[in-house]
Amino acid sequence: MADRRLTLNRNSGFYTLLKECLAAREQVRLLYDEQGIRRAEGYLLSLEEPGPDCMLVLDNGKRIPVAAVVAVNGLFADDYSEC
Repeated sequence: MADRRLTLNRNSGFYTLLKECLAAREQVRLLYDEQGIRRAEGYLLSLEEPGPDCMLVLDNGKRIPVAAVVAVNGLFADDYSEC
């Protein structure tokens, strides 16, 4: 059986999905790269405007660069291959 997972379309980012989760007050479960893959989950408190230094803030105060996010709620970046 082949390994399968849901991935973003090539050249897509997570910003739109994160913005939708913020608007819907939906909990997010994230994988992000911070000198190794880390997990975080919670509710988004804020999401900065798109840009190279765009950050998201979770309800526990954790700030994560959107560019470091490799998965949101089981949806992976298409170029992520560590799982």
